[in-house]
Amino acid sequence: MATQAAPAVTQEELRLWVDKARITEIITLCCRAADRVDLALLRSLFHADATDDHGGMYSGPIENAFTFLAERAEGSTTTTEHLIHNVYVELDGDTARSETYATACHHRDIDGRRCDEFLGLRYLDRFERREDGVWRVAARKVVWDWWRTLPTTAPTLWTDAADPRFARGVRGPEDPSYAWFAGAQ
Repeated sequence: MATQAAPAVTQEELRLWVDKARITEIITLCCRAADRVDLALLRSLFHADATDDHGGMYSGPIENAFTFLAERAEGSTTTTEHLIHNVYVELDGDTARSETYATACHHRDIDGRRCDEFLGLRYLDRFERREDGVWRVAARKVVWDWWRTLPTTAPTLWTDAADPRFARGVRGPEDPSYAWFAGAQ
């Protein structure tokens, strides 16, 4: 039985797939940067004049959103983990819009109690590829689909009683992932 050759991929199709892959990588890196509180990485993913609308939490210039994130990381929120699910991207020349489903897990103090927050959300992003030819976020809107907060009742890896046998994630460049990607492990 003869097999048919797959249709050739056009240069335009290839460019669209590369652009979508780059945009998806930016979305993923935004989550990594937020979880590690890596403000330098975050700044590299957004245009300097970008805006962020986190609903009732924050709305305004992106630089102020970075300050908000850093203050929360140093305050009540001790650990976060943002997980990406479906990513849908529409391209229109040097502009793109995306909708990304995500789940966020936060370990934080609320009214003096340790709590775990679980959030279902979507990132609505507008990307622009400007003069330097690099895609970056120009505007972000967070849509909250559901939110559950539960008291932390059992020891976790986030507590001082963490089991030393496990590599523990931390915020900043001391996190094991930085050494991993640097080839040090």
